[in-house]
Amino acid sequence: MSMLGSAIGGALSLLGAGAAAGAERAASGIDPEAAATARSSHNAMLFMALLAACSLGSLTGAWMWKKWGVYGYAGISCLGLVVGLRASPVSAVVNVASAVIVAGSVAARWRYFE
Repeated sequence: MSMLGSAIGGALSLLGAGAAAGAERAASGIDPEAAATARSSHNAMLFMALLAACSLGSLTGAWMWKKWGVYGYAGISCLGLVVGLRASPVSAVVNVASAVIVAGSVAARWRYFE
């Protein structure tokens, strides 16, 4: 489920980055402050798309019973929390909830991970 959420989240982040880039282009000649705000949102959304791709890779590792996948996902979730608070508080809450679900699923089977 988290893998599907990461893929959808990455796609939505890319769409949001495209919308922010369009807003930046529209406001560049009219309002420099609005263009700077749109540029900041664009960069944050691109970073969140990169985090989603890394999260997908880490979850694939966890699915293959690798400890590095779980550790990577935990690190990405912490970083996604910080970035998500800047871009969208809802995405930050989703990152934390997803990390708790994965941790709960893995905790009982940790000794089987390589």
